[in-house]
Amino acid sequence: MNQFVSRALTRRASLLTLGAAGLKAAAFPTAASAKKKHGKKKNEDANALCKRQIASCTTFFNAASAGNPAFLARVAQCCPLLGTCQLAETFACLSAPFS
Repeated sequence: MNQFVSRALTRRASLLTLGAAGLKAAAFPTAASAKKKHGKKKNEDANALCKRQIASCTTFFNAASAGNPAFLARVAQCCPLLGTCQLAETFACLSAPFS
């Protein structure tokens, strides 16, 4: 019974703490709001971000391949899939068994 009372008190204390934090956020909304960025926002296409990953993928796997020509051919085939943001397909291609 003693453990039950201590657990209930601990839960009650944590709920009171969460409630106090919620009241504070409601009372002072400016403290919890995000700052707005001023100036021009850089608009980059998602594909442009993905295209940058091709070189990183190729460099990383070329270093990790230890000169294995079959794996180097696989890297040359699979890393360009990242250029069109196809991450799942890239992993599936790289992890497919060699035939």
